[in-house]
Amino acid sequence: MTKLGNNLASAKPDQNHEANKTEWCWGWRNLFWEARTRLLAWYVLLMVCFTGTSVGLIRQVLLEETHKRIDSSLNQEVQEFQRLFQQGKNPFTGQPFCDDIGGLFEVFLSRNIPNDGEFLLTIIEGQFYQSSPTALPDPLQPDAWLLKRWTKLTQPTKGWEETSVGPILYYAEPVEIGGEIRGLFIVANVIAYEKEEVNEVVWVIVKVTLVVMVVASIVAWIAAGRVLAPLRSVTETARSISETDLTQRIPIQGTGEIAELTTTLNQMLDRLHRAFTSQRDFINDAGHELRTPITIIRGHLELWDDDPKTQQETLELVLDELDRMNRFVNDLLLLAKAEWRDFLQV
Repeated sequence: MTKLGNNLASAKPDQNHEANKTEWCWGWRNLFWEARTRLLAWYVLLMVCFTGTSVGLIRQVLLEETHKRIDSSLNQEVQEFQRLFQQGKNPFTGQPFCDDIGGLFEVFLSRNIPNDGEFLLTIIEGQFYQSSPTALPDPLQPDAWLLKRWTKLTQPTKGWEETSVGPILYYAEPVEIGGEIRGLFIVANVIAYEKEEVNEVVWVIVKVTLVVMVVASIVAWIAAGRVLAPLRSVTETARSISETDLTQRIPIQGTGEIAELTTTLNQMLDRLHRAFTSQRDFINDAGHELRTPITIIRGHLELWDDDPKTQQETLELVLDELDRMNRFVNDLLLLAKAEWRDFLQV
């Protein structure tokens, strides 16, 4: 039995040490790993949400600006054509174009260079005549259904058509001579080319944003570690404090929430220290007060003899000491109950 008790006594400190070590490791990991990771996770989540929203808005704004620019470019080409038709002269003859529609188209096409994705088309007497020097996409070929539809237009028309290469914005301007529609000038823009440029810009923004996000996350990780670093001192000091040593205090560093927490913990330790000191003093005083009557009773009982008079005196003394012990115990119970919240009832 003694050997077993010794083994248990020797094993218990080791188990307590391992338990304290495990608890300290988990506490440290929970405080500085999970808190730091959660801060970074929330930061990255907010960054991703805001970045995704911003990129989407940027793309939408760029597309709207692109549509406005395309519409402005179409209007400008048609206005320049109208100005040439109404006020211009044939550079070869020095005379107004009048009914020379072919010369009008040739001069205009030679003087105007279309933008990227923009195409200039001309039609005379319902037949395709000439286009800007750039290669035409399939929907704008002379035999395409879209061009055949446009040849039937008799009024200035602006709109868009969905084709195999994507939406095409166009502006058709009939050429009227002598009250008769003799030709048709068309400026068309394939939006897909403009969208590709917008997507390239957005992709560059996304790549730059990802790099910035990675760098910002690393900085945030370091910053979170520095912010949480004072908690390590708080944790280590709090773990070193035991019921036998309540004199240690947590050093206060800087200002803010962590400093306020440290101050609050120190104040709590002050209260605990006073409470434990008072309790220790109370136990010492109680032990001294109880030890005195017990010693007296034991001493008289050890001297017990057969003399009736002595026995009576000893019995009275023992009863008196027991009464004093009883009063002292009742006082202790009353003092303990005095700490209850509902001790005093009105």
